[in-house]
Amino acid sequence: MSLDEPLPDAEISRISDYIHSLNNDDTNKQYIVSILRILHSRGEVLNESSNGIYVNLTTIKNETMKEIQKYVNYIMSQEKLFSDRENERQTLSKMFAS
Repeated sequence: MSLDEPLPDAEISRISDYIHSLNNDDTNKQYIVSILRILHSRGEVLNESSNGIYVNLTTIKNETMKEIQKYVNYIMSQEKLFSDRENERQTLSKMFAS
């Protein structure tokens, strides 16, 4: 997929849903800040209100959306890796605690 080609709507929805899920956990604030930095550095429009910052992802440039997609995929892979390692640690802990 080239930079000129827009992301499919389903992919934009997936990214949007994931970003919304980050807002539900205070430990993920650094990810939100990083995504906002990407948007700001690319000159994208950010709408701020007393309830937070809003971005219309359908108006974001393709190149910016792909950078956000890459970052979101990175976060998800790191979370999976952490989860897998934690599960492995718990399994080993149970084996050696017996």
